Amino acid sequence: MPLRAAATPRGGSGKATRGRYPPRPMTSIPTRSQAAAPRRESPHARPGRLRSRWLPASSLAFLGLLGCLSQESIEPPVVRPVLVHSVAPASSFQERSFPARAQAGTESILSFKVGGQVREVFVTVGERVRLDQPIAALDETDLRLELRQAEAGYAEARARDQNARAEFERMKVLHDAEAASDNQLDSAQTKSISARANLQAQAQAVALAKAHLGYADLRAPTDGLIAAVEIAVNENVRAGDPIVMLNAGGMPEVAFDVPENLIGSISRGQPATVRFTTIRDAVFPAEIIEVGVGTGRSAFPVTARLLESDDRLRAGMVAEATVRFARRQRPGGQPLVVPSFSVAEDHEGRFVYVAVAGEEGLAEIRRKDVETGELSVEGLEIESGLDAGDQVVIAGLRFVEPGMTVRILEP
Repeated sequence: MPLRAAATPRGGSGKATRGRYPPRPMTSIPTRSQAAAPRRESPHARPGRLRSRWLPASSLAFLGLLGCLSQESIEPPVVRPVLVHSVAPASSFQERSFPARAQAGTESILSFKVGGQVREVFVTVGERVRLDQPIAALDETDLRLELRQAEAGYAEARARDQNARAEFERMKVLHDAEAASDNQLDSAQTKSISARANLQAQAQAVALAKAHLGYADLRAPTDGLIAAVEIAVNENVRAGDPIVMLNAGGMPEVAFDVPENLIGSISRGQPATVRFTTIRDAVFPAEIIEVGVGTGRSAFPVTARLLESDDRLRAGMVAEATVRFARRQRPGGQPLVVPSFSVAEDHEGRFVYVAVAGEEGLAEIRRKDVETGELSVEGLEIESGLDAGDQVVIAGLRFVEPGMTVRILEP
């Protein structure tokens, strides 16, 4: 059934008035099927209509989160502890360490004075020997034969000497009786003198043969330690061939090389200290006894003698010799020294972290660029960038940065 048009406003005619009351659009009443169908939202609808469904829930969640945060206590930032080193000038003396090697005070290569076959060796490597202790012996058979031959020659020469002397005495008597001529007397005298000279030569031959026989026994010339044995039993050796090496001397020594820029500061009698890698619990005082010159190399040999001995020391041990000498004087005074591991380096150069003390044991980290010098036993020399008394961070460098607040640990 068609619907009627909307009624006209009161006080007017049947025609709609323009301008004062705009006409209302005509609407239709939905049918039952249209009312049952779900309502579709237009894609051009305002966002506020869609946001009105979830905005209240998100707001409640956000407010709940703020409530939880307000209930929990916020922890303060962690203050890291650091260990610092007070910067100070270097001492007027400088210590430098050099790799060294131990050696005996006297290294002697013992040998036989005569050749022959080795009969027996009485010592072994590492054995300590005393003065005149037997070391080795040669077979004496040939040497005894030489001695007998020399003794036989001496006996013959003595007989000839006796006959020549008797002939000379007899010729003197005949010459006095004018029974012999002067030529006969002179000839007898010459034969007597020659026989006496031959007798003396044969006596020396006997003494030499006896000495050679005595040389068959090799004995220690002094107390020491057998460092090496070069021969074995039944070997044939010549005179002068090495038999054993004997380490002797009152005190052990160490030898090391010193570079040319420091050799001028080292002299004989200068004190030193020696440490051995295998004897970590001992530091041996030493004294410089030899300073090499003119080696043609960039380093010069130096020898130091230990003032104390130890049964654990052996020739060839690796050691470290530390020598103390006066530091080179500089116009501006002695340089500042810091531990070498406290200096870091990046693309801007070398720097250190300095802790500027504040209140309650806290400090602020600041970066200072530095120029470094030589590295010594005391540490790394700082040419510029630091002042005496600055507190340089030496532990915890990886965890600090400029502007950070830290706590200074007591050393």
